[in-house]
Amino acid sequence: MQHKQDFKQQSAVIEILNEWECIPLYVREKQVRSDVIRISHGALWDWVAKKTFPSPVKLSSGVTAWKRGDLQAWAEGSWAPEAQ
Repeated sequence: MQHKQDFKQQSAVIEILNEWECIPLYVREKQVRSDVIRISHGALWDWVAKKTFPSPVKLSSGVTAWKRGDLQAWAEGSWAPEAQ
């Protein structure tokens, strides 16, 4: 059942992000959760821990963000944890 829900959410991401140039190169958590994939804070970090969603990168002290390319690859189904 969870895989079906993940697929629906991933499909929604593809629809939302058809125009990748509108998305900044680095995306903070708040924007990931509001504009990219609508899941809770806990669910997002659970997916990161399980390596089913890309890990963010540390840009500076207190600033963590996801690479647009990683989000795009994940949405398109071509992202793999070892590719990070």
